[in-house]
Amino acid sequence: MGLARVFRRSVRFTFRSKKRFLVFLIIFAIVSTVIAINVDQLQTLTTSKLLDQKGVKVYKADNAVVPYSKGNTLYNDVLNYAKGNVNLTIDSSMIYTYADISSGIRIHSLDINHPWLSDFANPSLIHSGHYPSSPNEILVPEGAMQSQNIVVNGQNVTFDNVLSVGQKLDFTNQNGKSIQLTISGTFETGKFQISNQNNSLWLFMDQSTFKNMIDLFGMSMQNDVSVYMMSFVVQGLVLTPNTYRQTQQLNDHIKSLVQDKTKYGNFGQVPASLPATQTTKESNRFIVTMIFVIFGGIILATLFAYLISRFRRREIAILKAMGYSHSATRTSLFAEIMTTSFTGFVFGVGLAQLLLVTSVLDWFTQGQTVTLDFGNLIQPMAVLVAFVIMVVIALPGMYLVSRRILSVSPAEAFRDN
Repeated sequence: MGLARVFRRSVRFTFRSKKRFLVFLIIFAIVSTVIAINVDQLQTLTTSKLLDQKGVKVYKADNAVVPYSKGNTLYNDVLNYAKGNVNLTIDSSMIYTYADISSGIRIHSLDINHPWLSDFANPSLIHSGHYPSSPNEILVPEGAMQSQNIVVNGQNVTFDNVLSVGQKLDFTNQNGKSIQLTISGTFETGKFQISNQNNSLWLFMDQSTFKNMIDLFGMSMQNDVSVYMMSFVVQGLVLTPNTYRQTQQLNDHIKSLVQDKTKYGNFGQVPASLPATQTTKESNRFIVTMIFVIFGGIILATLFAYLISRFRRREIAILKAMGYSHSATRTSLFAEIMTTSFTGFVFGVGLAQLLLVTSVLDWFTQGQTVTLDFGNLIQPMAVLVAFVIMVVIALPGMYLVSRRILSVSPAEAFRDN
């Protein structure tokens, strides 16, 4: 009998062993759920919560205007401070600027290579479309409008058109040189309450495009550009104690610098970084949990392979008595183990996604109201890690156990129990 046929028959047999299948399905599903949720949380810390975990943010004070020259001085002094400390390394940093290229258009800079460094426009805030992937793509706030003025019977008439994803905007200077930008996405502004008192059209673009726009309209970075935010992210793994010690050290130093408003401009108080003692406990707890979960998954897979081989000892003897080869018998074991572990993995990841979408975890841990958030999709890495631990790692355990069980004699099939 072909191995493929043996595999298919063993898969069908797995579902017929209802009680055994159901017990191990539930166990595999629970472990897969725990693994997927923990890895998803770790992935989230490297994206939308990156700045909160290992970064320092600096904002201009409310209603203040910080010239680029002063803001850039602060930016460079922070980087120089990090370079002068052996134990402090900046992994990524960005100075965010803006400029009015006309009475109704304001442009803002972004770093499309490090999208999570911005609090105002990052991938987690995208409402429609996508985050810019090339320098000629831009973001606009949700509901941003472009005004067009025409004259009808001697009267000025203004038309306001809501900008949409895919729309192209052309900017041409007096010499005929132009830059064409495409709106790749719109983003929500409610979280940060971006103030736009003059009802200007705000455009967010990569820093390289921002500088090209400044040059296109004959403006100067030093004289015509202002700073609204800076971000600094220290080097190191998320949830490791040394990372937070570095973050706190950098945070304390920047706090002392921004006091000199004459030299650096009017920056607000730097938000406090997470206490190193608190994050050390969190990181230790998370690491220990992941170690137990991973080893638990490995032990579970190996134990399951062992129990299946014990349960099917007589069946294996019958197969050998019928003339099944070692490879065919091993395929039969392999099919049952893989079917159960994979089905448990699918149910586990599905349950993890359900918990994330319904925010049940927030209700259980923080007492928050249960809501539906269909944008809170589980990270692909979490699915991959759960699959590797619950399905792929089952293979070595199955192979080691099968070597022993395959030595069973066909005579076992004819013994009385």
